[in-house]
Amino acid sequence: MAEMSVAERDTFLREARIGVLATLDANGGPLAIPIWYEWDGARARMFSSVRSPKLARLRRDGRVCLTVAEPVGVPEAWVAIEGVATIEEETGFALAQRLAPRYYPVEQAERTLSRSAARFRRNRRAFACGFLPMQRDFTCRYPVQNQLRTYLADWGRVAQDWVTIVIEPRRIRSSAPE
Repeated sequence: MAEMSVAERDTFLREARIGVLATLDANGGPLAIPIWYEWDGARARMFSSVRSPKLARLRRDGRVCLTVAEPVGVPEAWVAIEGVATIEEETGFALAQRLAPRYYPVEQAERTLSRSAARFRRNRRAFACGFLPMQRDFTCRYPVQNQLRTYLADWGRVAQDWVTIVIEPRRIRSSAPE
């Protein structure tokens, strides 16, 4: 597969996709987690709680790789950003406010809720509603339109507990569909 051009890569990274952040554990082994991110053309940014184990790993060893890929069902394409992560105090909540509407749009939440409620009706044990708490009548306790505001309000109550992880790329690799 061919590498993406810088313009293709920037466009790809600016679309809403879940990234996978790989950090190193105490023994030097990789540990990868899904994460929301923002790309500005030069650096990747993510937010995290100050109590997250990934922050302890980053403080011990800042080497990381953020990989972003197309989902199943479309031609393969991906970008891997390898670099060193730093932690910015007191900026995480502002980043969360920017990213939440991008990663949790109302239309998507409504589709997720519909699918989850249907699964629950078919098999109560298989039900997994994620962040949307359900009542016995299978309706959200909060209207979907208010859910994002609820998350941000909850996160805002502890705004000082959110930090920004910034990746300064040392190498960016990519693969474009042919």
